Amino acid sequence: MKKNSLLMWIPLFLIFVIILAKKPEEKKINVAILNGPSCIPIVQMMDTDSENYSFEKYADPQGLLPKLLKNEVQIGFLPLNVAAKAYNLSEKIKCVAICGNGNLSLVTKDANIKQFSDIKDKEVYVAGQGSTPEYMFLYLLNQNGIKANLNFSVPTANIPSYLIENQIDYAVLPEPFATIATNKDSNLKKAIDFQEEFKKFNKEFENYPLTVIVCTKDFAKKNPDLINDFLDEYKKSLENTLNHPKIAAEYTQKHELGLNAQIVEKIIPYSSYVYVPANQAKEQIYNLLNIFQQIDKKSIGPKLPDENFFYSE
Repeated sequence: MKKNSLLMWIPLFLIFVIILAKKPEEKKINVAILNGPSCIPIVQMMDTDSENYSFEKYADPQGLLPKLLKNEVQIGFLPLNVAAKAYNLSEKIKCVAICGNGNLSLVTKDANIKQFSDIKDKEVYVAGQGSTPEYMFLYLLNQNGIKANLNFSVPTANIPSYLIENQIDYAVLPEPFATIATNKDSNLKKAIDFQEEFKKFNKEFENYPLTVIVCTKDFAKKNPDLINDFLDEYKKSLENTLNHPKIAAEYTQKHELGLNAQIVEKIIPYSSYVYVPANQAKEQIYNLLNIFQQIDKKSIGPKLPDENFFYSE
């Protein structure tokens, strides 16, 4: 009887062991955001005090990227070329969606600057070397068959004050810096819209991707439902941001994301926030990455990322 009783308990014991041994599904997503305009659409998610997400803030992609590659954060926001370069180096991340399109302007007090040819041979200060402003500016100069002198000596955050104080005359700036400059000095104008200039040479595209959402390959494979839940929440937060910029501005300042609420409210309409699944925007993404690679081979790594770069919802 004792032997039969023992045999009866063995299957139950094995089931119990299997349950204990099974790795529990990860429930919380660590989200890495960059201080500045790219994080504005997510601020309402940050304000919900959700148990599903934790948010980590970084000053630049160089600080954020190692955390992604080590799987210490599962979702992040990166410039497209940085995401492509990281994939080429490790294949540990996937591009999930475009969350921000181009928002570059040439800002100046010079009333004679009305079209791209007017900046021929000018000294132009550019926000960030080795980034989209530089590559897009060089591309548009090439397309127009002209040259200009690019200067990277002034930190991006200081360029508006240099323009206001007449220490420099021309600058290529993304949002929010273009609006910060023109808001503080009415003599400063967004003289050239880079997005309109881009469309002249890329008639099939309305704009070009500036920022993308990425996720780690391992987490996406094990937890697609959690990733998709996050994306649904993000889309709601983005919609609320676009419909209620004043509230989004207040949240941005509350969470100390490096921007003043008054400026945030003004830049939201000009910041080209979107949500486009990456696997539905492959042509648009490859078009820009090809441009980057033509300008600088090091901008995205040795090759264009393959199909596994794109996450499918």
